[in-house]
Amino acid sequence: MARFPALGHCLVLERLRRVQRRDLNKRIAFAAADVFLRIDGWRLQRPPMQIHAEMIQMFEAGTFDIAHLDPWLREFSVVAQ
Repeated sequence: MARFPALGHCLVLERLRRVQRRDLNKRIAFAAADVFLRIDGWRLQRPPMQIHAEMIQMFEAGTFDIAHLDPWLREFSVVAQ
């Protein structure tokens, strides 16, 4: 079974969260996570608009951190065929 590289991706997302341009960073965070997962052989199996909406909810709730991102990403990340 392939290793799930969530911690590294979550650290990237957490770092992007701290930059002041939040709206831009939301889109960058999604793109960065997707790119890193693809490089490591993973794919996100959820519609992009749903992922975006869930990310916005996490930002607004103050839960956009490693403790919440790791299990969230695991819900819909699958090893690429």
